[in-house]
Amino acid sequence: MGSVGWIIFQMVLLALAALSCEAAPSKLEAEQGNFLSQEVHWFTQTLDHFAPQDRRQFSQRYYKFLDYFKAPDGPIFLRICGEYTCQGINNDYNAVLAKKFGAAMVCLEHRYYGESSPFAELTSENLEYLSSKQAIFDLATFRSYYQGEVNDKYNRSEFENPWFVFGISYPGALSAWFRLKFPHLTRGSVASSGVVKAVLKYTAFDEQVGESAGPDCKSALQEVSALVEKSLSTNALAVKSLFGAERLENDGDFLYFLADAAAIAFQYGNPDILCLPLVAVYLSGQDLLGAYAEYVKTYYIGIYGADVASYDQEYLKENILAGPGNADRPWWYQVCTEVAYFQVAPANNSVRSSKINTKYHLDLCANVFGNGTYPEVDETNLYYGGSKIAGSKILFMNGSQDPWRHASKQKSSPGEPAHIITCHNCGHGVDMRGCPQSPIQLEGDATKCARPDEVHKGAVVALGKFDALHVGHRALAEHAAGMGTPFLVSFKGMAEVLGWEQKLPIVAKCDRKRVMGIWAISCGGMVPQEYSLEFGKVRSLSPKQFVEKLALELHVKGVVAGANYRFGYKAAGDASDLVRLCVDYGLEVFIVDPVMDVSGEYSLPVEGAITDNKRERGQVSSTRVRKALAAGQIKRVAGLLGRNHRLLITSQNMKRKQQSISIPLLNVLNQPPKEGTYVCIVTVEGQNLKLPGRADIIELGNEEIVITATDIEIPSESGKLNLFMPSTLLGLEFLSESLYLSDSQFDAA
Repeated sequence: MGSVGWIIFQMVLLALAALSCEAAPSKLEAEQGNFLSQEVHWFTQTLDHFAPQDRRQFSQRYYKFLDYFKAPDGPIFLRICGEYTCQGINNDYNAVLAKKFGAAMVCLEHRYYGESSPFAELTSENLEYLSSKQAIFDLATFRSYYQGEVNDKYNRSEFENPWFVFGISYPGALSAWFRLKFPHLTRGSVASSGVVKAVLKYTAFDEQVGESAGPDCKSALQEVSALVEKSLSTNALAVKSLFGAERLENDGDFLYFLADAAAIAFQYGNPDILCLPLVAVYLSGQDLLGAYAEYVKTYYIGIYGADVASYDQEYLKENILAGPGNADRPWWYQVCTEVAYFQVAPANNSVRSSKINTKYHLDLCANVFGNGTYPEVDETNLYYGGSKIAGSKILFMNGSQDPWRHASKQKSSPGEPAHIITCHNCGHGVDMRGCPQSPIQLEGDATKCARPDEVHKGAVVALGKFDALHVGHRALAEHAAGMGTPFLVSFKGMAEVLGWEQKLPIVAKCDRKRVMGIWAISCGGMVPQEYSLEFGKVRSLSPKQFVEKLALELHVKGVVAGANYRFGYKAAGDASDLVRLCVDYGLEVFIVDPVMDVSGEYSLPVEGAITDNKRERGQVSSTRVRKALAAGQIKRVAGLLGRNHRLLITSQNMKRKQQSISIPLLNVLNQPPKEGTYVCIVTVEGQNLKLPGRADIIELGNEEIVITATDIEIPSESGKLNLFMPSTLLGLEFLSESLYLSDSQFDAA
């Protein structure tokens, strides 16, 4: 593979990660016509790719959009259409990527759907050639055909443009499977909500619906199921008529229809349309069944465009004519023979009716397609690998609220990064469609994706200990801010676990936000946030497991670290390992060169102090800050920190001594400099307030701190601040231009 192709694929990965089951387009989408192109083209396809002696062919529809194409060498994006009528090339986030990378866009309609059926009738016998295996060979054949068309147009032979394959839901699975089986035909694949794992009893679907709904909405939906079941036993026709579904004579079909209606709200990013009115009615004790019926008829049928007939087994059995209006029968055939995805009720605490079980699904398959019809789930997973698919350069993207994500690959592995985009309305195909996912958002607009406060998706983490918050740490934050939302990730409990001596922090815990506010100036106006990991819980992680945690649990966008950073158990990983692993997991990564200590003035010839010997100058570190403080080298400390050092002190047991105030040294919240006399600015409760008189002269002893003052009360807008109040917090900010003063120097001052 050429380096250019891999670079383009990495750019695609990064662009997708930064955005913060594509079913048939809903009625609303179709009416809006959000397509870049709907001009139809045709291609002659082989009917049976596994029988060379069978020469039968059929016409397969495709679309193309070349306005962004940087001809003749630009990339080609193959967008896979799936279990629905393909109406054109959508103007979603795929189009944004195509414009960004100068790509041509082509889209192939799936065999047996829309206008691309090999047969006029979809009998069980004629559906024999409908499978994912045939479909990926269709893609391979079409890819070769269209590459030839491009070469002919530009008078070339045997030239290969870089191809990238995209798909959402079942087409997302096809995208991954295509890369797996035909790695030489594509530089990489994006599997958006790609359902690569065939599942016979897919209880996780209903469990995710309940989780996405939240406690109140879940309880309301469970009550709806109970009320419906009770009504079916007394007056089935009446309750079915309430929902406009009286044609569903089979109670199981009706219950499945109602379960789908609820699931679709979470699947496509519209939870509030369902839950807000339903919960209000539920909590007030009003007509819950009537409220849910109103949602089903107004939204699910009226706006989303669901067809009640598509849930009728007898209709599925008898409606065998191929064409744009019949996608349900061929999809159920694929479900019943290959992938299952049977959305059965869990044994406990289910949202849907317990009558929607495995038997219901198998009975449907036998009724519609004939006895003996059974999904070959194990064979499918054996052929492709299921969620353990072992391909390369395949990106898996899923939405946190999507009930289909549990049939996808959610755990990254080398060459197959997997991301979960987390937000209140992040559903099926959110990376391509934005929020909500239906109706389609132009260019995959994500501005309406409502993210919970605790979610750090899109965050770029800077890794380090961050004790001193010195200029080296600031450089990490600045680079993180240049890539995304900056977070400083450090480890708490390290000293306790490793048995290190407990030390006062260099920056008081309550003062760290102030420092972050200062850093915002150089971080593009963003105030870096802090996030701590329990050291005891991550200590044993290997370098790979640690990066995996960042990618899968914290869902970060990127990582920044210093060139000397070590990580993993026994510090087994270095910066080069971090880069390699981040690339494997689809994370942006940047390694920052060491920030060097270029100071040297005002050094003192005391034991353990830093001198101005150039050979002893090195990388800025928390250790150097501590040594400079211990030596009383205030200007050097300021240079290392990039600000004046501030010592915070509580006012407990504070005493007045004539024209001074004494405070026990035990009251300090962070590391003080060496004993001596300094020039400081005194802050009270975080306000820069100079004490009257010679209040800027601070004496640090081995037991107390003495602040020279003629008055212990400070004028303020609200009266006077009494320094003896127990809640008072004093800050001593050591001026960078001050010196460590000897007694004679102090007298001279």
